[in-house]
Amino acid sequence: MRRIKKTRITLDDLEKMDREYLLPAEVAELLRLNAQCLRIRMRGGENFGFPIIRASETRVIIPRRAFIRWLRDGGTVTTVPATMEAAIAKCRECNEAYV
Repeated sequence: MRRIKKTRITLDDLEKMDREYLLPAEVAELLRLNAQCLRIRMRGGENFGFPIIRASETRVIIPRRAFIRWLRDGGTVTTVPATMEAAIAKCRECNEAYV
C-alpha cells in the first residue's frame, strides 16, 4: 500500500483561504511547532507576538490577516521577536517528541 505524503501548509495557502481565522494546528504546522503545546501556551495567556482570540474556555483562534502580517514582518521561529523567545523555547521542549 502506497502512503500519501502530506504537504505542509504555506504562506500562499494562508493567503488563499476564505476563512478570517486560523486554528492553532494550522499555525503550529506553519511554524513547525507541536500543536498541542502551542494550544496550551496560548490558553495560558503567553504573548506570541500575533493576536490570539479566546473563543471559549478551551478554544483559541488566530486572526488570519494579522498572522500573515506578523509573518511578513519577520515573525518566524528562527527570527522571533523578544516577546516570543520564552514561549518558543518552551514549545521546543514539547517539540522534541513531535519531530
